[in-house]
Order: sequence, then structure tokens, then C-alpha cells
Amino acid sequence: MCIFSFMRPDVIRRLVELTLTEPPEELPVAQRFRHANVACELLTLGLPSLDEKLLADADTLKLLYSYLENQPPLNPLLASFFSKTFRTLFTKKSDQDWFLYQQMCLKLLEYLKLQNNFLDLICKHFTTPVIPDLIMQMMRNVEGGQLKRSLYDWLNAEGLIEKLIRILAEPEECEKHTNVSEFLCDLIQQGRTMRQTEQDNDSFEPAFDGSNPILKNIESAPTLEALFNVILQPNAQESAIVSGITVVLKIIKPIVIVDERNSDRLKFLQDRERKIHEDLLKTVICVIEPHLKHFNELLRNPPKKPDIVISAATLSPPFGMTRLQICRLFTVLLQTNNEDISKAICETDFFETLLYLFKQYCWNNFLHSEVEKCLQIVFYNSSTNYNNNNISNISTQIIDSSQNRRCNLGDNVFDNRDNIFNIKEEQQCTPVVAYPEINDDRRMGDGLNVDEDRKQEQQRQEEREAELIKEDINSEMAAQPVDEVKNEEQSSEGAKLEFVEVLMESNVNVNVEQLNTNIDEMSTDNVGDNNEQDLTKVSVNMGPSNLQTHVIVNCKIISKLMDCWQHNRDVESVEKGCRLGYMGHLIQIFRHVINCISECENIGALIEANFQSDAERELWHSIMNNDTGDLTKALKTQSQLLANCNAHEACDYNITLDFLADTDLSDAL
Repeated sequence: MCIFSFMRPDVIRRLVELTLTEPPEELPVAQRFRHANVACELLTLGLPSLDEKLLADADTLKLLYSYLENQPPLNPLLASFFSKTFRTLFTKKSDQDWFLYQQMCLKLLEYLKLQNNFLDLICKHFTTPVIPDLIMQMMRNVEGGQLKRSLYDWLNAEGLIEKLIRILAEPEECEKHTNVSEFLCDLIQQGRTMRQTEQDNDSFEPAFDGSNPILKNIESAPTLEALFNVILQPNAQESAIVSGITVVLKIIKPIVIVDERNSDRLKFLQDRERKIHEDLLKTVICVIEPHLKHFNELLRNPPKKPDIVISAATLSPPFGMTRLQICRLFTVLLQTNNEDISKAICETDFFETLLYLFKQYCWNNFLHSEVEKCLQIVFYNSSTNYNNNNISNISTQIIDSSQNRRCNLGDNVFDNRDNIFNIKEEQQCTPVVAYPEINDDRRMGDGLNVDEDRKQEQQRQEEREAELIKEDINSEMAAQPVDEVKNEEQSSEGAKLEFVEVLMESNVNVNVEQLNTNIDEMSTDNVGDNNEQDLTKVSVNMGPSNLQTHVIVNCKIISKLMDCWQHNRDVESVEKGCRLGYMGHLIQIFRHVINCISECENIGALIEANFQSDAERELWHSIMNNDTGDLTKALKTQSQLLANCNAHEACDYNITLDFLADTDLSDAL
């Protein structure tokens, strides 16, 4: 009997009034929202008949809708009651009839369309997040393919995305900017997740399929252009700039595949999302490329901010979120390894500005992290995409067809640190290049002395294996008929000429005479029976990329990094061992440089050739010396202070007994 009394139109109307009416302020706090809370709980019991009665009464539905017409800011608690009540009208209950549910949702959607101001009212209340969250809940909870399609098409036709971008463009609505950017990012995430999980269901209608019009609109070139215009408009608010770049970064962010146990479907999703993301990147790059110089100017001259006093110093002006977001944007763009983007960035003074800020704001670890990521991309990714011409890992195949030697050759490594080849069976190896006073990254990273005896013993063992294999080759060649040897030599000569031709076409700076000598030596060592073929990849040590050449030659980035190192050295001498905040990331940057040099000897030569004075060259060697260099000492001290844990790789913070017993930290201070 009590339940039926709730179904009366006057009772439902009174419950809605109690839910949405601001109680008198003179009431005690414990009693002010008691009636509103109870009324909301009754309206959201989950009874389909109650929801049907509410939708059937036009006056009650208008009363509920009129809450959105109140002027902001709304009471957060009452807004949550309204949102909860409104959400029940389009959420299917477990025992609800499917056709009745579809009828109710269709009736609600038609009512909202007739109001002509639903999205405008939602946008007016973006300072109260539960109100715009209603749209997100509708997009997620409405069931039925046709109904969902109708909802998405209507929201897109009403200009939801355009209205949100206009909010970002309004300086007087800066308090809404953060919520708008978060809402746009949620729309992107929700659209991509729905695209991955769309499957046929057991309902009477097929699942929502096809392209999401809202997601497609956000990722379109006009929307991106509108975002960039908002970010780069004269006298833009910092909140608008930061919010706009946040949305752009979300658009560029690689799509993550949700957990999928079906391997075939997982592969299908990965291939499809990869193709979609590639097309999206092309659109973003095409739109953003003309604006890069304006972003760089904004990095140099961000919106004015008042000074901030911190314990270390007075920041005048502070670094600010605008600069940090721009650094993140440039880092993500460099990560695409796109030739046009790299060229456009090189036409600006981005790297010079970045290193200037790195030194100026020596305690801002957010900035230092972005600088390290950016330079890691320059010195690592660029080295694997030589000259940005999509010519990666140019190689040739050396034919080795001796069936008797096929198992043994895999164990033999022809490793010559002065040559440009490093051969290993069935895999392409990166050449190990000698550089004065620099060990490889693993030894430098550990900061510990290497066991020289073990190293020499291993080298002697490799030499003995190489001699044994060469003896086997010579004995086989002696036993081979002369005609077969001639045929082998002719085929090897043809392969050599074809290989040199490929290199010349790639405009690679390679010493051809040395190249011919190396290939001749390999051709002599790789002859055998034509019945079996063993293909071995030979990687070529390419020159520096255009981006690497730019940062080393034009930007003098190594000199600037050494200047930061010298600045810290001077501060440490005055402050009695207290190093600057950027040193941890600066050490990592130098390790990236060393790693790049170990992969490409031309990088090291290019760095040496661009020092402006002997003093710079001496400072470079004093930092990089593998035994007494400052970098080795810094790594050793850092390892000691971190209890011999690698902060970049392991999360093992167990302190060893040796560290506990070591009370002498004079080197670390």
C-alpha cells in the first residue's frame, strides 16, 4: 500500500521538489539536507513503474529539468541529488522490460531535443562536475544500437565539441577550463574504449557499431585547428593554454588495447588501432606543423605570473604549467620520428631555449624529466632512423652455405671495434664502436670497476674460437673444386657491388675503400657448398641523423650540457658538496649520449669536431674519462646514496649489510 502511494503524481512531484529545493539556512547542518536525501533515495529505488510515472507527468519532468536553469554555482549536494535522479531515467533496470525501457529512453531523448537549450545549460554548469557528467553517463548507459546512435548523432549535431572549445576561448570562464579539458579527455577515452569493446549482444538490436561521430569530430582537422587557435590566441589565459594542450596530448597518446583473451581478436584490434593511430598522427602533424614556431615563441614568452618564493630561491618568473605542457608537446612530437616535424622543430630555437630553462630552473624536476626524455629521443630514436628517410638498419646478406660449419658459425663473432661490421648468425647486431676514454653504457651505469682478468680471458677464448673456425674454412676451401670456388667468388663480388650501390644511393658517408676491404675479407671467410644457405645480417654504421647534427652542430647542445655540469661543479665547491637539482637527470642525459656514441662512432667525431676551444675538449674528457672522470665519480656516489639500487630500473630498496656498515660518506658529500 505504501509503495502504491509513491506512484501518485502529486507525491512524485513533492519528492522532486524536496530533492531540488535549497533548504533554509537557519536549520542545523545535520537537518538541512535530510529531507532532500530521503526524497532522492525514494525516487531512485529502481522501480521502473516509478520512472515511467515521472516521465509521463509533463509538469513533474519540467520541474526536474528546471533545476538546470538555476544560476551557477549550484549547491554541490543538491546537484548530486539531481544527477542521481535524472540518471535513473535512462538506466535500464535488471527486471525492466526491454521495449518499455526503449520507449522511456526515446521519450526522454525527444523531450531534451524539444528544449533546444539542454547543452547550453549543461555548459553553463561546468563548474559543478556532476552536471556535465550526465552527458557522459547517458553515452555509457543508454542501451540499444539505434538509440545510442541517435543520441550520439544528436549531441554531435548540437555542436557539443564546438561549445566546449568556445568555453576554452573565453577568458572570463577560466574556472571551467580544467573541467572542460578533463571532459574532452574522457570523451576521447570513452570513444576509444567503446570502439575496442563493441561486440554483438543478445538483445533485440545490434550493438552500436561504426565510427563514433563525437570521437571523429574531436580527432578531425577542424577541431584540432580550433584548439590550436584557442591555445595561441593573443593574451590567452594560462588555464586555456594548459587545458588545450592537455586535450591535444590525449589525442596524440597511443591507443592502449584493453585486456583481450582471444588472441585472434587481440591481433585484429592491434592492427586496426595501429592503422587508426597512424592516420590520426598524419592529421595532427599536418595541422600542428605550421604552428610550431608559435608554440616555441610561447615557450619563450609565457603568460605573466607573479613571483614565487621557495626555500631554495625566488622564482621570477616561475616556470609555470604553460612551459611544462609545451615541453611535453614537443617531446611527444619528436617521438613520432616524423621528418617534417623534426625539420620544423629544427627551424626554431627550441633546443637552445630548453637547455637555457634547464639551467635557469635548476630545482624543477618536472622540467628536468621532460628535457631528459626529449634528448633521449634525439640521441636514441634518431640513431635508429638514420637521416629520417625511413632507411633503417641497411644491411646485406652474406651467403654461407657450409653445412658442416653451420652450427659452429653461430658461436663465432667477428668483432672488430675499428671496423664498421659486426657479424652474428641469424640476427642483426649493433656495431660496437671504440671511443676514447668511454666504456659502454653498462659499465658506466654500474659505476664499478670491471674484472680485467675475466675480460682478457674471454677475449682470448673468442680469438681461439675464431682461429679454429678459420682453420676449418681453409681446410674446406682446399678440398673444394676450383670451379665451385670461382663461382662463389663471383657471387660474393656481385653481392659486394650491389651492397656498395645501396649505400651510395642512401647518401651515406662511408669510406668505400674500407668498405670494400671489409667485404673482401668477409667474402674470403664465407664460401662453401651451394646446397645449403645460411643468411647472416651485416649492419652498417650509419652517420648521424639530421636532427642529431642540428642539436650538436647548430645548437651546441653538448657545450650547454657541459656548462650545466661546470655550473654544478662551481656550486658544489661553494656549498660543500650540495649539488643542484638537475644533476640526476643530467647524469642520465650524458649516459644517453654515451650510448649513442657507442652505436655510431661518427657521433663522437662530430661532437669532438664542434668544440669551440681546447678548454671545452678538456672539460669533455674530464667528465667522460672512464676511470677518473666526473661522470664515473657521480655515478658511484649516486649508487652509494641509493644503496646500490638502480632508481631507473629496479624497485628493490633493500639495503645491503655492506651499505649499512659503510659509514664513510665523505665522497658523497
